[in-house]
Amino acid sequence: MDFNFLSKIIKDPIASRAIGSIVITIFEVLDPFLGTGTTSLAAIVSGRNSIGIELVNELAPIITEKLQNAKKLSKSIIEQRITNHKRFIEQQVKNGRELKYRNEFYGFPVMTKQESQIEFQIIDEIQIKINNTFEVFYELYKIP
Repeated sequence: MDFNFLSKIIKDPIASRAIGSIVITIFEVLDPFLGTGTTSLAAIVSGRNSIGIELVNELAPIITEKLQNAKKLSKSIIEQRITNHKRFIEQQVKNGRELKYRNEFYGFPVMTKQESQIEFQIIDEIQIKINNTFEVFYELYKIP
């Protein structure tokens, strides 16, 4: 995960790094003090599920606005991550590094066997439910 890129957009490097590096995608991020939704947004664009609870109803429009931009943000982060990876791989090849593995889903070279199984999930749809509840659906990112 490109934590610097994510934190520039999310504006909270602590939330970005913690969610991206600690939370396994099958777990859910619990944000009991949702506030303006920064932690949940970081979780969502990182492909993690999030449960956020906010009792101050006046914050709902701010949270809604952030989530409406999440789909575009999710795609942008994955595309930037892939671009950065390709630049890194080009540099490794220039330095004479032998690359033994390829990502099975995207076909680009990777450094480790673990990376050969990486799939990126992006937001497919965000549904607004009753009582300021949101449900996020993901899809597999496909390189255009």
